[in-house]
Amino acid sequence: MTSMKKLLVVAAIAVGITACADKDETPPELQESAVPTVGASSSTPAPTDEFGEMMNEGAQAQIQQRPEEAAQLAADFASITGEQVTVVAAQQMSNIVCLDMENAQGPGALGAVSAAMATETGVSAEMMTRVAERAVAYRCPELATK
Repeated sequence: MTSMKKLLVVAAIAVGITACADKDETPPELQESAVPTVGASSSTPAPTDEFGEMMNEGAQAQIQQRPEEAAQLAADFASITGEQVTVVAAQQMSNIVCLDMENAQGPGALGAVSAAMATETGVSAEMMTRVAERAVAYRCPELATK
């Protein structure tokens, strides 16, 4: 599993989400959040992840509001991680980082959030700090001094 995808999966689980943007050969603008499905021969409808769907819809709406900046965010994350990052995945990661920043207590929130996410994902603290700094600058700059 690639480190950016692992970041999203673990971060998503940390906030109670079971779906995240899936990295595959599908063009970024066509990718959706991965939702569990049932085999084609089953008559049982596929289960849905309402929170994951809400997160995906929110990310899509935010991307539409700032498409150029969202594309740059994905490019920046790709530069940091060395991997292809979809615009949806970058937006969702920024949303997760900012949610964690809002919930962090006391000064040094960025360091605490970065360290916790690095530990959870197995990604280097340096890489996670760079991802978190970029996410905050893009999505919640008012929390940068927290």
